[in-house]
Formats: sequence, structure tokens, C-alpha cells
Amino acid sequence: MGRTKLEIKKIEDKARRQTTFTKRRQGLYKKAGELATKCGAQVAVIAFSNAGNVFAYGHPAVNTVLRRYEAATGGSGEGGRAVREEIESKYRESVAKLEAERRVEEILGRAAAEGGGGGGGRPLWSVEVEKLGFDELEKLRATMEEMKRRLAARDGGIAAAEADSGDDRDMPAV
Repeated sequence: MGRTKLEIKKIEDKARRQTTFTKRRQGLYKKAGELATKCGAQVAVIAFSNAGNVFAYGHPAVNTVLRRYEAATGGSGEGGRAVREEIESKYRESVAKLEAERRVEEILGRAAAEGGGGGGGRPLWSVEVEKLGFDELEKLRATMEEMKRRLAARDGGIAAAEADSGDDRDMPAV
């Protein structure tokens, strides 16, 4: 008796789909590693999640396999170029986002060190907003407004005028 063939279709539940992606990705990497070990093949696997994250596995290394592929195909394939450009673009976006987050973290760190960290010695950037209650959100908003006023006072000029006018266009409603 053989196995029953299962119908392959997209998993509708996002949480189940993400869990399946994670588990199957690991299995795919394992199979690719076995193929490389048993057959002496050079293997590269690149997967994009629904969230747009890039996952890669390669033996001996992804870049080594891709360079060999480009050399074998002349490196002029439009599909390969498009994928490479997309990956490079996502990489540049990630680096830019990381730099912006580091700058914000540095500013918030200085403000927290000066006493504007929201109390309790807990850094403002480590707060999980989704898990806060209404009162905590109000305190967080007040802390952020105070930090905004302090930054505006330091910055002077237009920023100070906007902060004093009570214009909260930039502040999200709670």
C-alpha cells in the first residue's frame, strides 16, 4: 500500500502558513545539504517569505554558487539580473531602515538618560505598544510629547513654534 496523495494548495490561515513556511524551509535546507554531501553538488536555495524577508542556504556558500551560475550562463540573463537587483534593493532598504532606527535609538537614549524615558528606567524604544493599556498609552503619549518639546526647545526656530502652538498633526491619536 502506498501513501495517499495530498492536494497541494495555499494555506489560508496566515499563522499556519508562516509556521509551515518556517518548518518546510528548514526541511528544504536539510535536503539541499544532503544533496550537496551525498552527490558533491554545489547547491543554493533562496526563499522569500510573504513578509518579503529573504532566506538563503548554500553549500559551499550562496555567493559562490551564484557566481558559478552566472559564469556558466554568461551572467546576462534578465531573470537573474532582476532577482539580483531586487535583493540588492531590499538590502539597501534594510540598511537605510537600520540606520534610521539607530539614529532614533540614539536620540531616545539621550532623552531617557536625561530623565525622559517614561519612568521605571525602562527605555522608551523597548515598549511593546500593542500590549499597553489605555492609561499606559496616555503616559507614553505624554512622555513622547515632553520629549518632542525638549527636542524642539533644543532645536529652536520653526520646531519650537510648532511645539508651542499645540499643533499635534504629527502625533497619532490614542
